[in-house]
Amino acid sequence: MTGRPHRLRAATDADRPALAALQVAGWRDAYAALIPADYLAGAFAGDVEQRWRDLEIGPDDVVLAAEAPDGALDGFITVWSRATPYIDNLHVRPGLRGGGVGRRLMAEAARRLAAQGRDAVELTVAVRNLRARAFYARLGGVEGEETRRPSFGAVIFHCLPVRWTSLAPLVAADAA
Repeated sequence: MTGRPHRLRAATDADRPALAALQVAGWRDAYAALIPADYLAGAFAGDVEQRWRDLEIGPDDVVLAAEAPDGALDGFITVWSRATPYIDNLHVRPGLRGGGVGRRLMAEAARRLAAQGRDAVELTVAVRNLRARAFYARLGGVEGEETRRPSFGAVIFHCLPVRWTSLAPLVAADAA
């Protein structure tokens, strides 16, 4: 899918179930080899849904949804306001990846961070998530040293921090 059929907008509390469903679909697709299959097929969805129900979103946090013309949410990004803003989630519905939705979400989040006076952003990516690592590299992200990070279901991921010390490459990515 190409072009700009999705409207990017601030996510609302009413979107939380759809955001949780997108995260579950994304993780089941991207991390099937990293997370125990019984957990991923079972309790994982409930754990993610509970996290989204309980999640506190602050006024400077950036949570954007990519809404299709039919109203369905096909992607989202969450950026938590910290000393260096942290991208906690970027998910695009499996099957729609490569169509520009993720790039547009990253660019719009960067624009909103810049409007807050921010100049950098970071995230953590699983070492074995090669598709995401390549995507972030194309957007100018610089990988750091490998770390270990706990996640859902007591899974320990081998991760890499990815940093942008300037938001300009991300903002410009939307023009690509």
